[in-house]
Amino acid sequence: MDLNDYYFIGIDGGATKTTGVLFNSLGKTLSTATDLGTNLVEYPKIFPKRILNVINNLCSNANITIDMIDSIGLGIAGTSNEYGRELLFKTMSNIGLDKRSLIISDAESAFVTSCKLYPAFLITIGTGLICMGRKNDGTTFRTAGKGHADDGDVGSGFWIGKKMIMHLALNESIIEEDRFLFPMSKLVMERLDSNSFSEAVNKIANSENKISITASFAKNICDFAEQGNDVALGILQEGTQAIADEILNLVRKMDYRSQKILLSGNGSLVRNIFFRRCLNDAMQFDFNDIAWTFSTISSAYGSGILSAKLVDVDISLESILNGDPIAAV
Repeated sequence: MDLNDYYFIGIDGGATKTTGVLFNSLGKTLSTATDLGTNLVEYPKIFPKRILNVINNLCSNANITIDMIDSIGLGIAGTSNEYGRELLFKTMSNIGLDKRSLIISDAESAFVTSCKLYPAFLITIGTGLICMGRKNDGTTFRTAGKGHADDGDVGSGFWIGKKMIMHLALNESIIEEDRFLFPMSKLVMERLDSNSFSEAVNKIANSENKISITASFAKNICDFAEQGNDVALGILQEGTQAIADEILNLVRKMDYRSQKILLSGNGSLVRNIFFRRCLNDAMQFDFNDIAWTFSTISSAYGSGILSAKLVDVDISLESILNGDPIAAV
């Protein structure tokens, strides 16, 4: 079979957004598709339909049929959940891809596209949070990744948005007079097209996309904090200190002792310069040199590259980069 005739799908699914790519073994991207979040824990009733939408759109856009797919890599948040994992495998079975599917976490997918040097540290901060490291001998370590429950990942985009909403709710009687709280309340009402803060909160609570909606406020909070909003800054400082503790926990697990560290960032929130500055400040007493690097291509390629090994095809990042890939988000 000619290398052009091998077709691979890679999917990167988080709590807010799902990205899919279809490419051949020469690394050429043939089509792309996106949908809303597919976290296996948070969206057990919705994620199968969304993943199928991505797969169908990828194939349709490339003018091929699903049976022509040689392998598919599914880098999805929440794969440690047994029920969600079984449901995902059943979804693949229903379209005949179960024997050609590789199911991994979204962090594992991002590791392929983000980390080239070892030891490596991948810090994923978007709607959720997970820190992953790998030593020279291939041993892997993880911290965070607790999800979106009340005791979940402090510092994640969801936590930051929820923290802001809770702060507003506790101080609702003085919002109008408070110069820090008022712009936050106005933001929530405008985002939810509501006439009052209470109405907006009810809309969020009753939405099937409440996690992604809540997390969407994180970028605005970074902007508020940078503009001198003390409440927003306090939320960011609490969150980034908790993330710094998770990173230090990872460093200790890996027995990494250098005062210099290179962190591979992944996720929309960690790409925010002000957020990253706050995080660096929280780690300044533990490292005298902190550097960040970011992949230029979507993490979806990572799961696709790994899945290609199921049919003994090795695809390099260089070939993907030369094949007109979609950018990281």
